[in-house]
Parts: sequence; C-alpha cells; structure tokens
Amino acid sequence: MKIISVIGGTGLIGTRLVESLLSSGYGVRLFVRSLESARSKFDDRVEIIEWKNDVAYLSTFLSGNFGIINLAGAPLADSKWTEEYKKEIIQSRTKTTSLIVNAIEIATETPKILINASAIGIYGSQGANFLTERSDTGNDFLAQVCKAWEHEALKAQSQTRVVVLRIGIVLSANGGALEKLLLPFKLYVGGALGDGKQYWSWIHIDDLVAMFAYALLNDTMTGVYNAVAPNPVKVDEFARILGKVMGKPSFFKVPKFLLNALLGESAEMVLSSQNVSAHKILDKGFLFKFPELKESLRDLLKNSE
Repeated sequence: MKIISVIGGTGLIGTRLVESLLSSGYGVRLFVRSLESARSKFDDRVEIIEWKNDVAYLSTFLSGNFGIINLAGAPLADSKWTEEYKKEIIQSRTKTTSLIVNAIEIATETPKILINASAIGIYGSQGANFLTERSDTGNDFLAQVCKAWEHEALKAQSQTRVVVLRIGIVLSANGGALEKLLLPFKLYVGGALGDGKQYWSWIHIDDLVAMFAYALLNDTMTGVYNAVAPNPVKVDEFARILGKVMGKPSFFKVPKFLLNALLGESAEMVLSSQNVSAHKILDKGFLFKFPELKESLRDLLKNSE
C-alpha cells in the first residue's frame, strides 16, 4: 500500500483530502498536535502520529512514503492579525516546512513527492491583471507569507519532486468562506464586500482535492501551479450568483471601511483583487468537475435550507 503522510490535515481541506486518499486506496499517516481531537474526527484507518519538532523522529515516519502533503499553518481567518499573530502565521508555515524538507533529506528512503500548500495571496492585489504562475508577486503581508513558505518547500527539489499549489478561495459546504457568506443572505442582507469590483479566484473543494490526487500521480507536474477554477468572477457577480442560487436578494454591500474596522489588516483577504489563471494545470490535462461558479454553488448548497 502506498503511504501518504499529511501534515496539517484536520482543517477544511485536510479532512476532505484524507477521506479522498483513503477511498483511493492509500494508507494515510496524519501528523497532528492534538491526538485526541484527531481521533475524534478520523476512524482507525488513519494512522495518527503526534507532531514533534524533531527532524530525526519525523524522518523515520516519512522514509519510504509515496508522498507527503503539507497543509500546516495557523489559520488566517480565525483571529485579527496582531503583530504576535502575524509571527505565528508565518512561522507555523516556514518552520514546519523547513523541518519536513530536512527530514526528507536524511530519510533512508526518499519519498517520491512533496506537495506543499500555498495561496494566491502571493500575488497581492492586482486589479484585473490576469495572473499566471510567472506573474509578479505582491508585497503585502500575505504575499510575504506565501513567498517565504514556497521558498522553504522548493528547497526539497534537490531531493524529490515538489509541487506547490497556490490555492484560491475554497468553496465548501462544511465551512470556510462560503459558510461565512451564507448568513447575511439568509437574513436577506447579502451582497458584495467592498466595492464589489475586485476579482475572486475560487475553487470547489472537490476539484481542489482531486488536484492534490492528480499531482501525486502525474510525474510531469513539478513546481508551482495555481489551484483555482478557470473562471474567476468579480465579487459583485459572485454575490449576484449566490443570491440567485439561494433565491435571496444580493444588493446590499459591506463598505471597505467597515471591513477594515471589523477585521483589521486581515480584511485584505476579501478586498484584494486576484484574477488568477488556471491554464497551467489545464495544460497538464487536469479536468475540472466544477469550472463554473453557479454549478459549484448549486452542488454545495443542494442540501442546505
């Protein structure tokens, strides 16, 4: 059985990804800081291992793996970005990734691939500019985080195949951005955030999970790929489509100054404009199940009230 080690696999993406890997016949090793919490979430098909900041310890578990998937990092949307929390956001990503890379280097049997998460926040806010993997990166906090994160992951290229997925706004029925957007619509006060002219590059969680699986098996994939659906939309269009799918109005707007007051610097996550290309992953033969926003939202909300 091919073993996949997943680091940071108890969040929105990781939980769905572990389920998918198991159903595909992989053995899954899940590294966690809280054993009790992980055991309450996963059945005994998942080998749950306590995370330790010990390269030799980690290497013994990673040696001989088919692949490693690194999703680890402090949540971006759970707290205001104080200076202390900003340090936690970046260090939780860079230090963990560096440890993984060092563990791969000393492993007695090198894993075949490392897939490392990143985010389209690396581009900063670039208006309507069409952003490919070769585009200039930004200079704001999120861009700095992603650049440092990717820099650590790509060091493993001298040891194994590395794929970095720059993940867009993940749409899921079980949390994340969509869950936060639903409440105002249910209360008939839904609408765009900010002026609504910024681009959101999104992806259905099933397509994102499938992209991880595709990268595991496609030996021609290496380097950085945008993990977004091929049809980004402006925020006001997103709100219009969501309102239509829900049968709710979508003409209210949350002004930029209010978002800044409520969220502080983290408001940049929803106010940034990133019109991101999926051409590179499409050119590798990946097929999206949900390339259009309306169909994605219909699928995700089909069982909601």
